[in-house]
Amino acid sequence: MARIRENTFVSQELAPDSETLGYRNCHDGDRQDSLPPNELFAGEFLGRALPSGMKFWRSDLTARCHHEQHATVDRSLMIRLLLSPTPTELTLDGKRRLVRPNRIFAVRTTETVNGVSRSYEGERYRCLGLFAQPEQIVDSQLAERIDTFIGQGGELSLSASPGVAMLSMELFSNCYQDDIADLLYESWALNVIARCLEKQVDGKSTPRVTSAQEQSLLRAREHINAHLSDTLSIKSLAAVAGMSMTTFKDKYRQYFEETPFETIRAARLDQAFARLMTGRTSVTEAAYRAGYRHVSSFSDAFLKRFGCRPSEN
Repeated sequence: MARIRENTFVSQELAPDSETLGYRNCHDGDRQDSLPPNELFAGEFLGRALPSGMKFWRSDLTARCHHEQHATVDRSLMIRLLLSPTPTELTLDGKRRLVRPNRIFAVRTTETVNGVSRSYEGERYRCLGLFAQPEQIVDSQLAERIDTFIGQGGELSLSASPGVAMLSMELFSNCYQDDIADLLYESWALNVIARCLEKQVDGKSTPRVTSAQEQSLLRAREHINAHLSDTLSIKSLAAVAGMSMTTFKDKYRQYFEETPFETIRAARLDQAFARLMTGRTSVTEAAYRAGYRHVSSFSDAFLKRFGCRPSEN
């Protein structure tokens, strides 16, 4: 994987300052293999500072290649709602975390930490995000609540309410003027913060896997994404995770809410989608490289995952 130096969350039209997202990019002057932003992602990005003092972003990006994004994050509350179907990973100070689709994922950093996000070729990242630092929030009562919330540290993963889910989809419509859009972004931000504060009062749910097992399962998923063109078996993946095959299959399904082979199939379809977007790959070739013997089967699976046939791209 190439470690990059420049801003990685980009639009084809605009590469916003990383401060919009609440982090600072790590620079590594010794590396010469950095890629321009438009070679890392294709898609759209919007980042805005809201009147409340919070920062909001909306992205619909597809990774062009495997790479890592390195950043430094100050004491803050970060919230993401992933709307694309594939989970994504976030590493903060060496601990890897899973951001699940259609769930509010909140991270409270109590001090400055180093972070890494991994992206894999073809992986789609359709996401709404929020960054809040108490000292930048205009409302003093809200600032105090968030400051107390941050001080407890850790992360939360919880379901979005129907209202939040509906508003989240509406925010991708691009049909509002800036002043109206800011009101909707602010409404979304306050709603997800309220859900997090409510969850904290109710208490955290008990994890179904241990912290050590979580890291092992994420390592196995990373291996899948890095070796999609290889023959992958439960036996080999269990060995990567350091588990028996029975334990691996059970814990993998508990943690990712899908089987290893469902992950492999989805990742290969994501990669096929990215190749078709370039216009340089035929549907037949994309089907073959995704592991499908028949184009019709590939087309049906593609339709189920992306809502359109590969020939319609």
